Amino acid sequence: MKKTLNVSISTFLYHEVTDCPSESGFQQKTAIPYKHTLKEFKRDLNIINESHIGVSSINNIKLNAENDHLLLTFDDGGKSSMVIANMIEEYGWRGHFFITTSMIGCKGFLSISDIRLLSQRGHFIGSHSHTHPRVFYNLSYKEQLEEWRTSNDILESILNKKIYIASVPGGHMNNDTILSANHAGINYLFTSDPFLKPYAKNNVVCFGRYCPKKNTSATKIKNISIHKGYVKEMTLRKTKNFLKYIYYPLRNLLGK
Repeated sequence: MKKTLNVSISTFLYHEVTDCPSESGFQQKTAIPYKHTLKEFKRDLNIINESHIGVSSINNIKLNAENDHLLLTFDDGGKSSMVIANMIEEYGWRGHFFITTSMIGCKGFLSISDIRLLSQRGHFIGSHSHTHPRVFYNLSYKEQLEEWRTSNDILESILNKKIYIASVPGGHMNNDTILSANHAGINYLFTSDPFLKPYAKNNVVCFGRYCPKKNTSATKIKNISIHKGYVKEMTLRKTKNFLKYIYYPLRNLLGK
């Protein structure tokens, strides 16, 4: 049963921050809109810093208290994570970095020593699956569980501590995604659906996130940072998902 929690959390999801997009992270066409320049990201951090809601970490949030929080999360484990860490540390903040473990040590991605250094500096390390399937929930329960377990085992061997946070590749999930995460030892699971109120299901707390693209307006960053505009963003997300997973394949099938 799904239980909505009392706390309100605005969570930003970023991927790469770099002035050389070809040098960090995944390189497929769909990844390009999520590669921010240093100037863009610095602007966003300044806006977030000016909001009345301070940046928190997953371990200091009381989920059943009616408080407002803001989290910073970063997916994929691209090499620019080290730049990101330097930039947010200037504000005294710590981020949540979700690693695609099959890419560790590959060109454009974090090395084992990078991951250890991020953890030593107080950042939170979590799983972003092992192989980053494009549509994670299309996998069977067994396949999803294997993705989580393989990724967690690798990260735990690197850091010598339990991995209990994760984010879903592509951001979409089903009940098997949550259940498999729980059976892999994950307590907190981040999606890419923009909602403020986390919920608990299958002994896992699920968080919504807002993912800025390049050139996202300063006004929108400000609104999200103060917990505004989520209904509109969720509507846009659902419409996009409908077109992506239902309308376009059907149109192609019909040859239109």
